[in-house]
Amino acid sequence: MRNDMQTITKAFVITAAIFFLFSCATANRIKEMKSELKRNIQLNKEALLAIEKIDSAREAKFDNGLLDEKSNTFISKFTDSVKQVLTKHVAEDSVILSKRIKHRSIDTLSLRIKRITEEAKANLGNIELIDELLATNTFTQLNTASVFGPGEFIIDLQNNPSAADPFKKVAADMLAFAAKFPNKKLNGTFMVLGYADAQQIAQGTALDSTLRLSMGVEIANSSQLNKELSRLRAKSVTEVISGIMTQQTTAGGELYKNLHIDYLPQGRGEDYPNPKIKDYREDDERRRVVFVYWSILPDFN
Repeated sequence: MRNDMQTITKAFVITAAIFFLFSCATANRIKEMKSELKRNIQLNKEALLAIEKIDSAREAKFDNGLLDEKSNTFISKFTDSVKQVLTKHVAEDSVILSKRIKHRSIDTLSLRIKRITEEAKANLGNIELIDELLATNTFTQLNTASVFGPGEFIIDLQNNPSAADPFKKVAADMLAFAAKFPNKKLNGTFMVLGYADAQQIAQGTALDSTLRLSMGVEIANSSQLNKELSRLRAKSVTEVISGIMTQQTTAGGELYKNLHIDYLPQGRGEDYPNPKIKDYREDDERRRVVFVYWSILPDFN
């Protein structure tokens, strides 16, 4: 009988010890989880401040004509989306912290914290990339006369190799930026905008015939012809940049394996290159320009 009591007592002590250790482990785990929640709330609040900074920088750069429309739209949608997610997480985590964490919810909550932490790291990386992009000069304005002769839209690299020089720095700038993020999937974009002044293109001239043939029409007014001329110039510039980029990314090998590049030439014709300038003339050298924008943004595909 005595031996039985000793056995029961021993079992009780062991059980109590196990329960005590389990309770301590649970309490420590809950404490660690609360600390993680507090860290996440602080990090998310800091990320929200960073996003506000990005939005201000984006708006200023776009308003000054230094950021292309596609990148402006992408960044705006990205920051809006992340802002909503972060605000939601801060609110939810604050509610969880204000309540007692029950043992049965520990595993579920642990998985949630892990998921949100990983998501926060990814968002932070994208935020840092975009912030650095907005602080970088990604815009180049070229006087058309430095690239094309009057009425011309072809860049003859075979007979004039130096004609590619203005575009080599543009390509080098993009590649230098992309090289900072070799392990990240990136989507690069070159947007090239061609402009023309409002000079008349006489009917029956070689240029008139060439432009109408390119447009696939028999009749076109001077405004339409100038728009086609600006489009073809943008296309020629894009082709030169594309050739340089293909050569450089091939030579770079693994460094640019995660970089995808889109080329978007557009002809703006007789539109004013800078809407803020009000004293443009019909025949105005300031209207005979080509704008080149480049961007490197996270690729979520």
